Amino acid sequence: MGHARNHFQRVSAANQGSADQLTGQQQALQWLHTQRALLSALQSRQAREAHKAQVLPEITPYLQGVLQADAGGQDTIVSYCTVWALDAGAWALALALGQYAIRHGIDMPDEFKRNAATLMVDLMADAALSGRMSGADISHHLAEALHATQGSNMPDQSRAKAHKAIAYGLAGKTTLAGQPGDWKSLSAATLALALGHLQQAEQLDTNAGVKKDIAAVQKLLDAATATAAPVAAAAATPGNKPATKPATKPATKRKPKT
Repeated sequence: MGHARNHFQRVSAANQGSADQLTGQQQALQWLHTQRALLSALQSRQAREAHKAQVLPEITPYLQGVLQADAGGQDTIVSYCTVWALDAGAWALALALGQYAIRHGIDMPDEFKRNAATLMVDLMADAALSGRMSGADISHHLAEALHATQGSNMPDQSRAKAHKAIAYGLAGKTTLAGQPGDWKSLSAATLALALGHLQQAEQLDTNAGVKKDIAAVQKLLDAATATAAPVAAAAATPGNKPATKPATKPATKRKPKT
C-alpha cells in the first residue's frame, strides 16, 4: 500500500505540474468560450461592442504575455481578440495584435473571411468614416496600420478606404449626415496632405467616392497658393526693406551770452 500510495502521489504531482503549465492558456480558452456564448445572446451591435470593451481588460495580461514572447503560432485567442479590440475601439491593442498576427501569419476567425492586414485596415477605416475614431486616433493609429500593411496582400479597395478616411479625419469629416467637415479651415500644408490621400484613394479605387472632395480641396489649395505667392515674392524682392529714418545729429547747445 505504501508503494502504491507513493506512486500515486508522484504521478499526481507530475500531472499537476503539467496542468500548471497549461493553466494560463486553458483559462484563456475558457474565458473566450464564455464570452463568445455571452456575445451570441446579444443582438445589438452596440451592446456587443460595449461588452467587448468591458471584458477585454480581463484577458489583457494573457495577450501581453503573448506579445512579449513573440513566439508566433496559431492562437485562437489572439485571433478573436484582434477583432474584438477593433470592435471595442481599443486601437493601440488592436494595432499591436494585428501587427503580431501579420508578422506570424496568424489566421483570423473563419467567419470574417479576411486576413489580419485587411481586417485591421478595413475595420479601422470603417470606424474613422463612421465617426467612431477621433481625428487624433486616425492620424496616428490608422496611418500606422496603413504603413504596417504596405507589403501585405490586401484589396485595393481597402487601402483606398483607409486613405479616404485619413483625409476626411484631417477635416473632421465623416460619411454620416450632418458631419461634412470643414476643408476651408485647413492650412495649405494640411490641404496638400489631404489631397495626397484623396488622390491615392482615387487611384486605388475609382469608386471610392472622393472626386468631389479632390476638386474642392484642389480649389482651396490653389487659392491658398495664389495668395501666398505674391506675399513671398514681395518679401524676397531686394529693395523692399522697410524704410528707416535717417540718423539725426544731436542738437548742439548754444553758449549763453555774457
